[in-house]
Amino acid sequence: MLVISDTSALSALAETSMVNLLPFIAGDVTITETIQHECADSGAPAELKAWIVAPPAWLSIVPDPAILLPETIVLDQGEASATHWPAGATGESSDSR
Repeated sequence: MLVISDTSALSALAETSMVNLLPFIAGDVTITETIQHECADSGAPAELKAWIVAPPAWLSIVPDPAILLPETIVLDQGEASATHWPAGATGESSDSR
């Protein structure tokens, strides 16, 4: 199963010290580079920023899609990047871990 998350879900789980339950519930999780940047943003909760500094092995960080769907114009950049994930994608990681 491929699980793609946006920043809001990760933030809520990090703030409640439950983000490390994700692999037990969902297995591997994939986020885009935009979501990674949102997690590290100065306005993000401290717990989320601390967590994203050293992403766990079960988290894959993938490049943002080159083209976003027109329907995503009402979403923020992180949500739009997570929504436009190609069917059959494997979640290949682009991070340097």
